[in-house]
Amino acid sequence: MLPSNDRFHYLFSRYTTNQCTQDELQELFGHLRHMNAEDLHPYMDVLYANISPGAAAEKISWDELYEKITGSEQASIPVRKLFPYRRVAVAAAVLLVAASAIYLLLPKSNDNSLPPTVASSNDIPPGQDLAVLTLADGTRITLDSSSNGNIASQGGIRIIKEADGKLNYQVQQGDAASASMINMLSTPRGGQYRLTLPDGSRVWLNAASSIRYPAAFSNTQRSVEITGEAYFEIASNSKLPFKVKTPAGEINVLGTSFNVNAYSNEPVVSTTLISGKVSLTTNNLQQPIVLKPGQQVTYPHPMEEQVKSQKIEIRSIDTEPVIAWTRNSFMFTNTSLANAMRQIERWYNVEVTIKGDIGREGIMANLSRDMPISKLMHKLSLTGHLHFSIDGKKITVTR
Repeated sequence: MLPSNDRFHYLFSRYTTNQCTQDELQELFGHLRHMNAEDLHPYMDVLYANISPGAAAEKISWDELYEKITGSEQASIPVRKLFPYRRVAVAAAVLLVAASAIYLLLPKSNDNSLPPTVASSNDIPPGQDLAVLTLADGTRITLDSSSNGNIASQGGIRIIKEADGKLNYQVQQGDAASASMINMLSTPRGGQYRLTLPDGSRVWLNAASSIRYPAAFSNTQRSVEITGEAYFEIASNSKLPFKVKTPAGEINVLGTSFNVNAYSNEPVVSTTLISGKVSLTTNNLQQPIVLKPGQQVTYPHPMEEQVKSQKIEIRSIDTEPVIAWTRNSFMFTNTSLANAMRQIERWYNVEVTIKGDIGREGIMANLSRDMPISKLMHKLSLTGHLHFSIDGKKITVTR
């Protein structure tokens, strides 16, 4: 359903003068998803007729936006020849195919005055720093209720809980026995935590995830095991490669940063390389796959019934949405509604039901993970005429 002419004209005018609030931008982009080029032409005509030197619309680099979105200086989308003002013409194409990119590049407003459209008498807060540390002897330490400072010792290793959801392993002296002391850090739904391993490598652990690792690495290998999702920044050591084991395969690295998503309820396992170099092996591969920065490989779970029919895919992607969670954000860039809701389920510890055949539809949004769920649902409702209802821990999504 298209918006009224007056409402869309208002939103479009505020957008072109760089005055849109975040909520207005979300509403505008939700409407654009249902419009074609002919719908937009009258508004672009008005913009061109009234644009003047120094106007806010001139300050937006349409060429830069277009090149960022398409990776090319040549327009691959037919643009109306009636527009002699090239930047405005490119803007029309950009608006139609990549509104989310413009949203990410425009200055953000702090205007949160609009009341939530999703009411709930029992709102659900966002996730927080929650985790349980299990030591080699089976001792379980609930980190969110533990005081900061030294919380345990194993051999020559001190385990220190720091502020802001961080766990740090400090090697005081060499102890070969520590390499056989396996610890596990696990987060519940609605939790996250950060970990500095004994070699200085850093790990961000997302909700409903776990990592198993030795209290100290041996002189022959560095190896950890994960379930769920984790982001790694590996301390470089050319003589001691780092190995990450997942249910679907192994990742071998020297010094690099990458993200691994191995949730059992996702259709595929994915490894995304941010920097450096990694090689991946699975039971279905005859030779390892080597990734370059900016590449992602997806491959089936080993227990999937249709595993034989699923293909391993490698593609170049924008890595920012993949690691947005490490910066406490949801970044949906034409993300399927079903995928987005699975992320929200894990972070808010809720159950989401999608009614109707809308799970595959793409949504675009860049939202903080710090807000209560009613406010998040309100903002998402503006991306595609979606409706959300909250009943305790159950969320229902309808058109």
